[in-house]
Amino acid sequence: MTPEDQKAFDECCAAYVKEVKRLYKETEEADINTLKEKGVEVTEVDRAPFKAIGETVIEKYCGEYPDFKAMLDKLHEMGAK
Repeated sequence: MTPEDQKAFDECCAAYVKEVKRLYKETEEADINTLKEKGVEVTEVDRAPFKAIGETVIEKYCGEYPDFKAMLDKLHEMGAK
């Protein structure tokens, strides 16, 4: 791929990811509201402990697989969290 094509591809991928995330959040909120309207008790969890554990696993994995770290770095550059 030429550098120009790669840039266009990366920009398209970033736009796609942004839109998919937006649609997912929109759908998730609507689904949760529907469940609540139907009388289902929805429990929100504290995600911080899960994130902390996940970060330690990712850190270990990055140490074992440098290509994985490079991929994560690229995703973070593109706005992934």
